[in-house]
Amino acid sequence: GVTMSLTIISVDTGNKNIKTPNTQPFNSGLICHGTSAPPLSVETLRYDGKYYSLTEKRIPTMFDKTETEDFYILTLFAAAKEIAAQDGPKPAYRKDICLALGLPPTHLQELKPKYLKYFGRGGQRIEFTYNGTHYDLRVARVEVFPQGYAAVVPYLGKIRDKTRSYIIDIGGYTTDVVMLKKGGEPDLDFCESFNAGVIRMFDQVQRVVRNRHRRELDDYMVDAILRGTLDPGDAIRNAAFEAASSYARTLISSLREKGVDLDIAYPILIGGGSALMKDVIVSELGSPEYLHVEDVRANAIGYQLLAKARMNHDEAG
Repeated sequence: GVTMSLTIISVDTGNKNIKTPNTQPFNSGLICHGTSAPPLSVETLRYDGKYYSLTEKRIPTMFDKTETEDFYILTLFAAAKEIAAQDGPKPAYRKDICLALGLPPTHLQELKPKYLKYFGRGGQRIEFTYNGTHYDLRVARVEVFPQGYAAVVPYLGKIRDKTRSYIIDIGGYTTDVVMLKKGGEPDLDFCESFNAGVIRMFDQVQRVVRNRHRRELDDYMVDAILRGTLDPGDAIRNAAFEAASSYARTLISSLREKGVDLDIAYPILIGGGSALMKDVIVSELGSPEYLHVEDVRANAIGYQLLAKARMNHDEAG
């Protein structure tokens, strides 16, 4: 069949990080250097006459990522890295790809048509250079899946017998909750998105530490303190954990208000934030049983599996 010659490139475009199945996640931050190459940069991409490099500073959060070119360029970076990871180093790559992406279930209907257009570019060939390597790609297909649900696809066998489970996806700015019915099917009538994510939790920790201890912490420090890889001393560490705990408790009570009953349902924690909030969330749960999907690339891996299944189905059909 025609479609099977397509390489699936799966990208999870987060407000905080960009993830693909076989690469290290990188920050959703971009600098455009215009038409002259940056003097010093490890990672440079040249597209449409302009040079871009990655930066630690994040792009401001966007509900609709198709509003600027930023996420398109970040996706080219991701595709370049993923293709090199899949094929090994080569002087040039020429590929027809199926781009597998995701959206929060609550935005899927509204934004999917925009995604197809924005990322597909009408199926024309896209040429760019990444770190001196030439890429010639054609996005022949764009598939968009519900994020969160995608991340648990590999675990469905484990979940199918549960009467009711909730996927709690803690991202950078939002926490998305999807209910799964018995059998592991998503109940798309029950999708809630809360404006509570890791970045907001970091803000809260930074505020408490600033007010109490007159110390400025950046996101990386907060992250490291909560993971236990940085010791700022007892006072600051306790303040940080206290702020993080209170944040997680607030999140759980807002879930309860929306009818997410975690006392009887089976919670599935995913997303970059779940590792940082896991202990607090687990201590708040009624039941000791839960699934924690730790791999931050879980959504990207899920999109790949779902795209493969859809393409096989089309072949057979």
